[in-house]
Amino acid sequence: MHRLTIVFQLSLYLLLWMASHILGLAEGSTVPYVLTLPLLLLSFIFTERWRLLHLPMSLASVFSVLALLSAAVELISGTLEQRFLGGAHLLVYLTWIIAFQVKEQKQYWWLLAMSLMQVAVGAILTKEGFYGAWVLAYTVVALWTLTLLWLQQVLTQFSGTDQPGSQSALSAEKPSPAAGQAAAGATVRSTGSKASVLLASGSTRGGLQQDSQSRWLGLRFMMGNALTTVCALMLAAAFFFLIPRVSSVWKSQRLSLPSSTGFQEQKLTGFTQEVRLGDIGQILESTERVLELRLFDATREEQISVTEFSLNHGQPEPLFRGAVLNNYSNGHWQASERQAIPLRLPEEGAPNAVRQDVTLQQIGTSILFAMHPVDGCRLETESGTVVLNGTNGVLMHHIPERNHGPIVYSVFSPPRERKAETGPVPMEGTREYRQYQRRQRRLLNAYGRLPQRGLEPLIAETRRVVGNDGARDSERARRLMNYLQDPAIFSYSLTAGITDASVDPVVDFLQNRKQGHCEYFASALALMLRATGIPSRLVSGFKGGTINSFTGAFEVQQRHAHAWVEAWIDERWQILDPTPAEGRTLSVASMESSMRSFSDLKSLLKEFWGTSIVKIDLAQQRNRFYNPLKMVGTAWWQSMKGDHSAARKLVARARSFLASPENWFSVTGGLVTFTMLVMLTFA
Repeated sequence: MHRLTIVFQLSLYLLLWMASHILGLAEGSTVPYVLTLPLLLLSFIFTERWRLLHLPMSLASVFSVLALLSAAVELISGTLEQRFLGGAHLLVYLTWIIAFQVKEQKQYWWLLAMSLMQVAVGAILTKEGFYGAWVLAYTVVALWTLTLLWLQQVLTQFSGTDQPGSQSALSAEKPSPAAGQAAAGATVRSTGSKASVLLASGSTRGGLQQDSQSRWLGLRFMMGNALTTVCALMLAAAFFFLIPRVSSVWKSQRLSLPSSTGFQEQKLTGFTQEVRLGDIGQILESTERVLELRLFDATREEQISVTEFSLNHGQPEPLFRGAVLNNYSNGHWQASERQAIPLRLPEEGAPNAVRQDVTLQQIGTSILFAMHPVDGCRLETESGTVVLNGTNGVLMHHIPERNHGPIVYSVFSPPRERKAETGPVPMEGTREYRQYQRRQRRLLNAYGRLPQRGLEPLIAETRRVVGNDGARDSERARRLMNYLQDPAIFSYSLTAGITDASVDPVVDFLQNRKQGHCEYFASALALMLRATGIPSRLVSGFKGGTINSFTGAFEVQQRHAHAWVEAWIDERWQILDPTPAEGRTLSVASMESSMRSFSDLKSLLKEFWGTSIVKIDLAQQRNRFYNPLKMVGTAWWQSMKGDHSAARKLVARARSFLASPENWFSVTGGLVTFTMLVMLTFA
């Protein structure tokens, strides 16, 4: 067996393992992909090298039918996702079967096609950044393997021998393992000697001449293959980024994992526009990035510390305000849409404003997260508007659904805390002011409303904690905060199970479990404040974040999701956070990677893969590629119109190029061909 054949087979089997491994990573499962490597090793040793084991066509057909039946079971009895994965598993099974067959050129092409289809299927299952790195590695190995396959065909033409591993090569006697090794060595010697005789004189076949003094797999061949790979990747990237995304075919969709994996029974923490207590059981925390933030002085363009800005607004950690919930019923918080008053915000802030530059991932909500208060907001997109709910201060966007990438916007805020945050107030004595007062009374009544039944134990506990000494609202709120934050009574836990399902979940939390996550603590405080006559509302958003060591940006992840309370005290809304700070901090920190730099790099790669590859749309293409190329082309054309000598030189070069066919198959010819194809793409 020629050394080239061995290298080709090793490369092919490496490619097959990579394709199966990539598909397994995308699915998030090891079955059946873990069997691919040992089966390929057995095939290489016993089928390719020793030629002791091969599947006859009849037995291969039987195994193929069994593979189809196995996939059919998943297609018939499973969910939509399981049906899709059944087809993916079928590709793996067929790859195993073909690997143990006698191989000619047709079988090798089948294996290459199977590997490519597995990678394509995996792209539908995941949007993780690691997939991009694996696809790049697969592409490099695939191009190398294809080059070796072509070279293998050339070797067959020159040597005049049958394809190694073909049926004619196996028609001889079947040796024992020891004899098989000797026979393999003899094959190498005989093939090598025959080829050397044919090639010693520099023989020519099919227009190709073999230099008798050079090696098939020399440095020149490897360097040429590397250059070809780089050029192919550059050409593929250019076409990928320049082809317009004008169809829903390009929409990013990810299939969820089947319930058999067990992950659908548990819910990841993260932002939610409504809260259901008691339904989420054991919670897992996710390090999925939600937003990236940088703060600047809007006048001097100097970057500002996020922590410093938060402290200037009276908060030890930054709070990114999201949904405001006011209607409560049996463990369920919802927002009231009837009281919404949309207000248009200016796109700039005051001269001394702080600008929050935010890149928000698509997480299924129209809310724009920011550290409040907000005086202005500007979207970095050609279409879309921003509105502020005048009753609860929620910042929202209206962007067409065709936008699938991250949302980039700037929020303008005062540099320090303002003592009165009541929203825009009309001038006293006017009709608008009287309407404003009536609306405020209705809102405060809504924020003080309790369910008629089910909270009697909570009301009694509130009276016991607050007392009946006629204390001010601020003092009553302080007593309730101290009660919920007493480590001897309550503790923080992500275990959100129900002890007594016959009572309200908040009552169960206060009387029985006395441990829970932020939603339980915030719900208890909001309802107890209402029970003592203080209007309150539940706020769902994010608290805290980390600095990315590579980008320097402040990152907020799903694990930073949080809920807190806003209470109407001293004629303004004040932030109250009853969740035990130490317990929550330890819980969030437990998800921190021990290899922080690696985690940040992974997050960066995932961001690039998700925004620049998976979710790239026509608007991004215009901003990043089309408009800059148009500007360069326009500037070049204008310069050519004013310089007649340069235009004549260009025409002369074009005539010379077209008149010399040898130039067509050169680097210049490749560039010209690529340019013409790009122009035809946009024609």
